[in-house]
Amino acid sequence: MTVKQKHYLLFLFLIIPVVAYQNCADNMIPEHNTTAELSSGSDAFSTTLFPVLRTNCSECHGVFQQPMFAVSDPSQALATITDRGLANLNNPSASTFVLKIRGGHSGKNVVIADQIEAAITAWAEQSN
Repeated sequence: MTVKQKHYLLFLFLIIPVVAYQNCADNMIPEHNTTAELSSGSDAFSTTLFPVLRTNCSECHGVFQQPMFAVSDPSQALATITDRGLANLNNPSASTFVLKIRGGHSGKNVVIADQIEAAITAWAEQSN
């Protein structure tokens, strides 16, 4: 086999997976809200989800643990949540917060996941 043929085969082996799987990532990305959708409900966030996060998550995520979404400043908390896509106003049960706690994050009680889901639902309703 010549060098040219080897290069051709190598090219085929590299390009075929790229072409075959080019749209797979679109199906794997969870549906999250746009920054505008989340930010437009900042007043609603301050009265719905923010107090629940401060009560249940601030001992870590308000002081030293990344992401810092339970800090004392609601604007900073909202910016972190927006940047990280942690809340899903279209499908609150699919929010990262809810899924992490239901998955056993830090030994938190599953009831907290229900409270967070209810708060995200209220935030979504007040933002519309």
